[in-house]
Amino acid sequence: MMKCVARIFALVLVLAVVSGTAAAVSYGTDPVFRPEDLFTERDLVQVPDLTGAESVVVADGQDYHITKEGTYVFSGTAAGMTVYVEAGAEDKVNIVLDGLSVSNTDFPCIYIITADKVFITTVADSSLSVTGAFRKDGSTKLDGVIFSKQDTVLNGTAALSVSSSAHGIVCKDDLKITGGTYTIQAGKKALSANDSVRIADGVFSLAAGTDGIHAENKDDDMLGYVYIGGGSFSIIAGDDGIAAASVLQIDGGVFIVSSKEGFNAPVVQVTGAAR
Repeated sequence: MMKCVARIFALVLVLAVVSGTAAAVSYGTDPVFRPEDLFTERDLVQVPDLTGAESVVVADGQDYHITKEGTYVFSGTAAGMTVYVEAGAEDKVNIVLDGLSVSNTDFPCIYIITADKVFITTVADSSLSVTGAFRKDGSTKLDGVIFSKQDTVLNGTAALSVSSSAHGIVCKDDLKITGGTYTIQAGKKALSANDSVRIADGVFSLAAGTDGIHAENKDDDMLGYVYIGGGSFSIIAGDDGIAAASVLQIDGGVFIVSSKEGFNAPVVQVTGAAR
């Protein structure tokens, strides 16, 4: 099993290394993933284009349904409300959090059902929380404060705080984070995705009952990977700091990890120390 030990590399990479009989860690080899293949130009833009944006001030108990492509700016404080995304299969949606604070007891604050891709951009400090046991949506088990069935990108210039009785942010597709500051307290996983978790940059303070960052696809062994190109990470986890079912690639970043197991993946590749 992988035990967290401190080890420091050149540049800005501080890596929690492992000991024992788990998969070998390779350093400075040819990368499995290249960032230009993982992030689009729009993914990396931290300031949203607000031309034609719709502004929404939330209210207690009043859900908001996004049904078409566009930019939607949410502000205000509310309890018992959810932002639903049910847009077309080709639609790109930008949810802008502008000082938004939502607290729910049993349902996600943001629930992405259909769209091509959804951007969640934080431009002023915001907070989302679910305090009780999650209820289902029909046959769908919902267990994240942000719960997405589609590709999702988190970015922005401000801080997002997430508190959850279960998982923090759950994506059933690809989850990308390219900027912003994230403080997540979760009873289970802090960041979780089926196909991949891809992080280009950001500041992360994660406290998780199980894994800090987790990617796993039970139907495709080639997916379920984690890529980290940079950022600052403070992770306290009850199980794995970062877990990937296939590949964990780290090209850079600063990591302080306190967990039962530090980095856990069949293949762990560190290329940042050679850059």
